[in-house]
Order: sequence, then C-alpha cells, then structure tokens
Amino acid sequence: PTLDEFAQKRVGEALVLKLDTEANPQTASRFGIRGIPTVIAFEAGKERARHVGLADMKVLEGLIGLT
Repeated sequence: PTLDEFAQKRVGEALVLKLDTEANPQTASRFGIRGIPTVIAFEAGKERARHVGLADMKVLEGLIGLT
C-alpha cells in the first residue's frame, strides 16, 4: 500500500513499476534481487539506490533524493 501511495503522490516525478519475480526470474537475477521486497531506484538507466525490506514513505522518498 505504501508503494501505491508513493506512486500516486509522485505522478510525473517518478515512474513506479512492480515486478513479479516468480513470473520473471531472469529479470530478478539480472538485477541481483535476492530479498523480497526490494526497491531499486534508477536514474538515467543506472541504479541510483536500493532498499531491501519493507519501506515507509520516508525511505521511498530518500531513494529518489527527496529527503
């Protein structure tokens, strides 16, 4: 629910996508996802930040440099 709230709050500022790692194991492996949930922030196609585990709004905003 927090990620959905974050996505709605940041429309036009951040693109939020979810990946089903069971249905897409190759993509999960490509990005080194070992723990669920994992949130990865990208900027200009490169990984900027990563958080593994539950994330509150403050953590999500920190990933994209808002805090």
